[in-house]
Amino acid sequence: MNSDTNTSVKAIYTERSSTYDNSPLHPHQANEYIHRANLKQGESVLDLACGTGLVTIPAKQHIGPAGKVTGIDISSGMLDVARQRTSDMGLDITYMEHDITNLSELKLGEFDVITYASALLLLREPLVPLNIGPCCWLRTAGCLLMLW
Repeated sequence: MNSDTNTSVKAIYTERSSTYDNSPLHPHQANEYIHRANLKQGESVLDLACGTGLVTIPAKQHIGPAGKVTGIDISSGMLDVARQRTSDMGLDITYMEHDITNLSELKLGEFDVITYASALLLLREPLVPLNIGPCCWLRTAGCLLMLW
């Protein structure tokens, strides 16, 4: 993502962060997404463009305490909401404020499932995160789940 786009996306979503979950559409889509992910106890999940944790938090609830969830988003406001909700629920989730088009900080083969919902429309080149090989971060037989 170029820096102008980054700045714009950060500003838009930071401004919307406190009311983002109020839309009935977003939680409904997240629930459907989690259902389709077919997550298993103990899995490791990476949620790209995690926002307020609408997918991230239920993912952790599905995989349980032995599982690991990492959420990445570019908006500090969205992450603040996600972190607060996570804390209020007593869950252990790692959140990173980062551009999803550069995931070089992640360990290879670390995740069983990678989710990538809704952010595709915001990227100038929506397949760039895929071109750099999310399969590198998936374990053998891992699953990449995308929602356009």
